Amino acid sequence: MFPGFLEANTGCIPVVAPNPCAPMKSEGMGQFQESDFVPSFRPVTNWSYRVTLPQKIPWAMRQAFSLATSGKPGPVFVEIPMDVDNADVVTPAYNPVKQTLKSRADQKDVKQALDLLSKSEKPVILAGGGVVLSRAFSELLNFSESLAIPVLTTLSGRGTIPEDHPLAFGLTGLYRTRISKKSMKRPTC
Repeated sequence: MFPGFLEANTGCIPVVAPNPCAPMKSEGMGQFQESDFVPSFRPVTNWSYRVTLPQKIPWAMRQAFSLATSGKPGPVFVEIPMDVDNADVVTPAYNPVKQTLKSRADQKDVKQALDLLSKSEKPVILAGGGVVLSRAFSELLNFSESLAIPVLTTLSGRGTIPEDHPLAFGLTGLYRTRISKKSMKRPTC
């Protein structure tokens, strides 16, 4: 799961992964595949947590979905020991969140970005999974066309601009094309 979580984290893709693990009563006794996964997943998740009480499972899962989808979306790892998961417990009724919170840029930052963009010689747009999550396809296309700025996409941003569009310069990263590699090359001093 680790490479998938790394990709989801860099691509801002919400993923929630409840993961069973060895029972707490046999912790440290070398049970099959016993490992301390929670700290391992911290660098590539929005939240990595181990549930130690059965009555905390509903809270942990609500927290997991909230953190995976609000603000900067990303993966969440929730480890639930088998004896915690199998325990009998009375849980409160579930009250779903009405709407997730989405982040929005500060207008001063937007103005500063536009000022920098107007001064740049060869600007390039790098469109990623955020465009997909926010469904901002037409906004990206309109912005790109209005300023005649080429668009490169990450793998998770593929499809945010039609690939046959004159301003579509292809993928970056591992699957980059010759033109996208050249577009991303920084000038030397």
